Amino acid sequence: MRKFARFALIWILAVMIAGGVSYGVLYNKIAPVYESTSKLYVIPGKDSEQALRAGSGGLKEDFSIIFKSEIVISEAKSIAGNSEDLASYLTVSSPADSNVIELTVRNPDQNTAKQYVDAIARSACSNAKKVIPVEEISVLQEGTSTGVAIKPDLIKYTAYITAAAAAVIFVIEFIIALIMTAFGKKKDDDEDEYERYYHQKMKISLSGVMMQTQAIRRRKLRMGQR
Repeated sequence: MRKFARFALIWILAVMIAGGVSYGVLYNKIAPVYESTSKLYVIPGKDSEQALRAGSGGLKEDFSIIFKSEIVISEAKSIAGNSEDLASYLTVSSPADSNVIELTVRNPDQNTAKQYVDAIARSACSNAKKVIPVEEISVLQEGTSTGVAIKPDLIKYTAYITAAAAAVIFVIEFIIALIMTAFGKKKDDDEDEYERYYHQKMKISLSGVMMQTQAIRRRKLRMGQR
């Protein structure tokens, strides 16, 4: 039991150290970025309402594909006055049971992130209707500007690395335990050693008590004979 406890304790400590080191390294490696989110409101046509709904009640991934397509991004580049691939900064999502589509852009510069997401939103409103059968798309909220930098996917990557380290450490400890068991000198189990030690102590104590009892009896016999 003690051997297992030592094994578990070493594994836990090693995993904690690996997790801390991974977090520290990734924190320094991952560049901070800023987010800007714009919201669009979509009014589906009467005939296309069901077709545009996903199982969760939100709007389908078709919007994500269209908003990242050349027809939308090319005009967004002109609006933003930039030739970068704006689609690479963009994520598109739709909350369940709503007609709202959220456009989020991440960029190392807060002003650039807002500029890009507003340009994409404007282009989407004018061009997406040419591809998706909707009645109207309008800007519900312009791009936000919080000024708070984030480290994207820091926790996720830390968890991945820590899990991998935990598996590797477990395998290494297991192999070491097998090698020590197979080639190491045979040692008594801790519990067996514990029982033998105290059993021996009990025998010595009982022997001492018996010897004292016999000595008392002899004294009584001598006194009786007198």
